[in-house]
Amino acid sequence: APTIILKGTEGRNKNELRVNTGDVVTLDDVTAVAKDIVDGEKILYPSRITRFYPAETGKPSHSFDASNGFDTTTPGRYNIEYTVTDEAGNTASKTMLLVVIELINENNIKLEEDMTVNEVVSVAKGETKVIDLNNKTLTFESFDDKCIINNEGTIIFKNGKVVQNQLDSLCLAENNGVVKFDNVNLVDKGSYNNDTIINGSNGEVIITNSIIEQNATYGAFASDSKCKTRYCANAVVNSNGKLTIKDTTIKSNSQWAYTVNIYGGNANIENVVINSGRGGFGIDGGNVNLKNVDVTLADDTNAYYAVYTTGAANITVSGGTMYSKRATFYLTGNPNVTINSGTFKTRGYKGHKIVEDHGSTLTIKGGTFKGFDASSYLAPGYTQLSSGEVTLITE
Repeated sequence: APTIILKGTEGRNKNELRVNTGDVVTLDDVTAVAKDIVDGEKILYPSRITRFYPAETGKPSHSFDASNGFDTTTPGRYNIEYTVTDEAGNTASKTMLLVVIELINENNIKLEEDMTVNEVVSVAKGETKVIDLNNKTLTFESFDDKCIINNEGTIIFKNGKVVQNQLDSLCLAENNGVVKFDNVNLVDKGSYNNDTIINGSNGEVIITNSIIEQNATYGAFASDSKCKTRYCANAVVNSNGKLTIKDTTIKSNSQWAYTVNIYGGNANIENVVINSGRGGFGIDGGNVNLKNVDVTLADDTNAYYAVYTTGAANITVSGGTMYSKRATFYLTGNPNVTINSGTFKTRGYKGHKIVEDHGSTLTIKGGTFKGFDASSYLAPGYTQLSSGEVTLITE
């Protein structure tokens, strides 16, 4: 019996062709040939398209003329069936899947299927790109020594999953414009030298209702040619821009870098859960507001501090629970830190206390610090109870 060979496509699946709404798809785009081996000789036969219909319904198109091409105005999945008959009367059939992806314009995209991309996404200054993931998965791969998304304008991802699947990329997104992730599961499978999101001095990153999974195990110093920041393997890096993370969970396997590194700018972190192998926040400068932030570090010797400062930042902590193997707060670099409320614990590894102060202005106005004497840091009018709770003095 003859064998039908479909024309190769750019996708990995040679039986599948992906196009955008409005794209022109002609017979030449979906050409198929049939071959038959008779007495050791290869004989070619023209194949014939017999049906074109929505894949989900299985209903043939009522009026289909292949010579006029294919209707790509409606997004969806369509089957193109081929049949061929050889001289002996043997028949064969094969189906190509035509996937029509909704593309309102090149800057407004809605996924109809999971998609793998092998090209860098660049957004120019003044340009806005909106990607509605539509509960599908967008996978980026084959980006050695590159950041996958380079943004100078505005790019918005919403409602689905984004996977960085290349070990040797430098980062998923490098931003000098505005990047928004809303209701997105970001999965970063990069190696030791990979950051997930890097926000530049003029950039703004907004992450809401999302999950970030940073799977790099080890980090490296900036002297490493493949490391774009002071340390690699961060989930989020804010150089000197504006950072907002709300209602989000961040999971980091890094045993080297802090999950969120803030070198300057303004950062508002609210209703966020961090589970980390190394540390929660590395803060070198800027204005940082931590509200209802839960930080839990791994119970091993690679885990360090929930909050680690190295510069003169202004930090406010209100609510949340922070639990670390060593100090919860390790303060150096003369930061100005105000703790209004929250629950703070340490496992006391190597004699560490909840607060290790090596140069800071720390003011405590509330919170529970069990096993730690906070009296040296209490704001006027506050006292610490035997339970470790800090409260206002009442007469």
